[in-house]
Amino acid sequence: MIKALCKSIAALLVILLMLMPAGLAMLVGAERLRKRLVQATFRSLNAVLGIHVTLHGTMPEHRPLLMIANHSSYLDVLVLGGALPVSFTPKREIAGWPLIGLCAKIAGCVFVERTRAAISDAHNGITAFLKKGRVMCVFAEGTTNDGTALKPFRSALFSVAELPEVMVLPVTLIYQRAGGQALDVAGRRRLAWFGDDALLPHLWSVLKQGRIDADVVIHSLIDPERPINRKQLCERTETVINDCFVTQTGAESAHEPTPR
Repeated sequence: MIKALCKSIAALLVILLMLMPAGLAMLVGAERLRKRLVQATFRSLNAVLGIHVTLHGTMPEHRPLLMIANHSSYLDVLVLGGALPVSFTPKREIAGWPLIGLCAKIAGCVFVERTRAAISDAHNGITAFLKKGRVMCVFAEGTTNDGTALKPFRSALFSVAELPEVMVLPVTLIYQRAGGQALDVAGRRRLAWFGDDALLPHLWSVLKQGRIDADVVIHSLIDPERPINRKQLCERTETVINDCFVTQTGAESAHEPTPR
């Protein structure tokens, strides 16, 4: 319990001492400095929380990039944000959360509504971001899975790949070990944050886990034909990510993508 408390205090200090200067950089328009400070903050948070990331593959230099990744926990943002120069698309309500909302804004997030009616606004926000030549990560499942199998990908936001020069980068995130033990099905479910899990109790349980080892696998770029077929592009990307997840975790059967 003492170690978990120390981690909590250290994480708060990292946010105050490193992310706030990034906010100042954002205010004065020093975009390169902001991005460096944000990624340094993610890496420092991983360090104090005991999250060790192994990167497999090389980040492409091509910009703009639409990164697609699987999603099982809020930890995914720390892992991917520390390993890769990327921004995220959290749900709009997070913008109003104390401290977390401010941090997300400083980190360059594009807030989106998770409803069909608001998909046009989400598309426009992400498109405007990509036009600046940046990297945007979209968790295409639309929510978190239970850590043992992917949920079907949603194709709606793949429409932003219609933008000229945008390429799609599939990335698979796998948590391999926690507390020195290889994760089995039960262990992956404990680490995942899904369903009706309350945030703070789950975070406290994660802080008590000890060291967490995560693998980030960067796959080959997908250069979509235009005009794009977003459902086919979604299914192709989903298959790449899911096949890797199944291979790495030893799952008994693969998730079957369905056209959406």
